[in-house]
Amino acid sequence: PGTTQSHPDPTNVATSAYIPPPKPATYAGDKFAVKFEGLDFKEKWDSYFDLVRELSEYRIACKSRLPEGEPPYPFGLLNEAVRMMGLPILASSPKEVASILHSEKQTQNLIETVQKMEKLRFVNGTKQKKLDKKFLKALKLLQNEFYYFRMWLENTARDQVLIKPEKNIVSIDVVNASDLSMEEFVEKYAKLRRPVIIRGLNLTKNEWNFDHIAEKCGDKTVKLVGRVKNSLVWGSLAEMDRMKLGEFLKTYNTNDTRKSYYLHDWGLPSGCPEIFGEAPYSDFTIPKYFAGDYFQRVAFHNYQHSWPSLFVGANGTQSDMHVDSGGTHFWMYLLSGRKEWRFFDRDDEMLLYKSPSVSRYEVDIFEIDTKKHPLIKYARMFRGIQEAGDLVFIPAGNPHAVKNLADIHALSMNYVDSTNYYYTLQTFLNDHRHRLFEVFSRPGGFVHGLSKNQEDLTFGQFKSMDWNQIDLELA
Repeated sequence: PGTTQSHPDPTNVATSAYIPPPKPATYAGDKFAVKFEGLDFKEKWDSYFDLVRELSEYRIACKSRLPEGEPPYPFGLLNEAVRMMGLPILASSPKEVASILHSEKQTQNLIETVQKMEKLRFVNGTKQKKLDKKFLKALKLLQNEFYYFRMWLENTARDQVLIKPEKNIVSIDVVNASDLSMEEFVEKYAKLRRPVIIRGLNLTKNEWNFDHIAEKCGDKTVKLVGRVKNSLVWGSLAEMDRMKLGEFLKTYNTNDTRKSYYLHDWGLPSGCPEIFGEAPYSDFTIPKYFAGDYFQRVAFHNYQHSWPSLFVGANGTQSDMHVDSGGTHFWMYLLSGRKEWRFFDRDDEMLLYKSPSVSRYEVDIFEIDTKKHPLIKYARMFRGIQEAGDLVFIPAGNPHAVKNLADIHALSMNYVDSTNYYYTLQTFLNDHRHRLFEVFSRPGGFVHGLSKNQEDLTFGQFKSMDWNQIDLELA
């Protein structure tokens, strides 16, 4: 009584049906907040869809963290922004993508919506100026929503309404490849989005030490990155230098400047195909768990010849928390050294203090401050140490960070199969990579599934396998 406030207090968890006031919000401590006024039209377009996607996914994830009957956060500003622009998210979950593709009518509706969006995306002149102004209003609403939702989560946690996981910190399973069948890997780890460290694998015919790599690839020029703390770039890794790989291998752990550099995800099939040896290319082996990669079953896209890739870094180098692009699973095989990994499930991203529309997190998960970031206590963190000869599997969409505890070199691969197929399609769709979405979703475009009797494949077999001749029992 006596107040002139037209909206309930957004920090009061008891008023969960509130509609926050549409005015700029600030959130103390977010040094990565974007100033949308300085963005061009394309950047505003991308930021809008990034925010709509993130908030739509948080809306789904939020419901599972509340007791039955507890009213969820209403996301009123998200709804208002989408109504204002008339540009909804194309798919908010893998299940929704599957539903669309299994319905001829929904597929046709999707095609028509994409066509309308693409026309708007490339407007110019007066139409673009008008749309640009609308985007700016919508972006401010969405950014406000992002921060109000975070405040609501913190207050919900403070009032002990938010559900905590049984264990806040979980050790990553370590299993021997001889004890891990293809079917168990698919059902226990890949489908459940659970990381695992696999021991007892041998991926190379000869020892791929620095001498061997320098002999095969030393004259190739590579891009080197370094960690720039508080940077907005992906994983805080910015380009630092370019040089011959052989030179870097000789000096990466002795030169004071190059000690901070990192050879990150350098694609070997395109960068140094010689390393795979002569035909039939048996010097490298793809473990059976990842041999069913859909990127190898579909032609005419950029990912088919990107992996495996090479990583080299000195003791102490690291990447900040990030998510691998494209909705892909990822594995890394450590040839030498030691690494520490920390992961979260993608449904916990709303608890990790991600900055809106940029690939940055306020939380340093190697130096967690629960007073500053209290929601982190409600997320389940997987952590583990990877030794030389170990392979670590990172599920699609999982935020993760890694620190090198010794000088390392490693091989890695991003991939798609039946266990993350619809999540990858969701990512392609919402990133407006419509050509990739069409190529990978076209009916009859390629055979789907995995074989429970799958064996390891040499690199040559991996690149030439006729999947139409294989029994694929695992969906």
